[in-house]
Amino acid sequence: MVGPDSIGSPGLRFFQEQLYGQPERAVPGLILTLAALIGLGARSWPAFLASLLLFGGIWRYWSARLVIDDLSLGHIRLRVAEPEIWLTFDDGPGPETLLIVEELNRHGVAATFFFIGEQVERFPNLEELRCALRSGNHTVANHSFTHPSFLALDERQTEWEIRRTQELLEREFPSLTVPMFRPPFGYRKAETLEICEKLNLEVVGWSLNSLDFLDGSASALWERLERCLEGGVIILFHDGRSGRRRTLDALRLWLPELQGKGFDLHLP
Repeated sequence: MVGPDSIGSPGLRFFQEQLYGQPERAVPGLILTLAALIGLGARSWPAFLASLLLFGGIWRYWSARLVIDDLSLGHIRLRVAEPEIWLTFDDGPGPETLLIVEELNRHGVAATFFFIGEQVERFPNLEELRCALRSGNHTVANHSFTHPSFLALDERQTEWEIRRTQELLEREFPSLTVPMFRPPFGYRKAETLEICEKLNLEVVGWSLNSLDFLDGSASALWERLERCLEGGVIILFHDGRSGRRRTLDALRLWLPELQGKGFDLHLP
């Protein structure tokens, strides 16, 4: 999962945190804001109400087609048993993946890496990565082949993305790959769940988004995590693409603190 860079505005930063951290709450707020702006621009209550009905209707149509209420769906994993904490990383392998794996290994913490198929094909040091992952008892899972929005794909394209990546991972990481899938951006339709069920893949979400793709220091990232931390969470980090040094630096700050608080960091 990736997001746009913050441009420094506190208001924009708050919106980004809401949109990427909990979109089911942010989108209705965005609809209300857009309708209010249209109403103010037209200086008309009817324009505001018409805009609200239009945007609200569009959102209602799409949300009915999406899997929005994750907590009601037991086959989408969002939490683990307390006091466990499950660390997960998306979008790799990338330039910082090996460094992140080595940092986790230094602390004896295992994580699951949801890899993108095309990133695996491009990665120059797969053997070194396999050894580092195996040394730390980490696992590898499916995050699609090209990282598209699954909302824009039909059933055939969705199955191709998932199946091709699973075959690649099982070939390149045969002893490390687990039967799990995380949709890019967390977006999914009912068809996504049906395809994963057919392929015997568990769909895994997250309950705490680190938002490590936003601007800010490693200490700010760590403070944001600490505010929301509790036993049973699945934490989403990113190791793929570029600019993940902040994630690595935050782990160096955070892992000793986390272990000192008595949380159980291991794979479910």
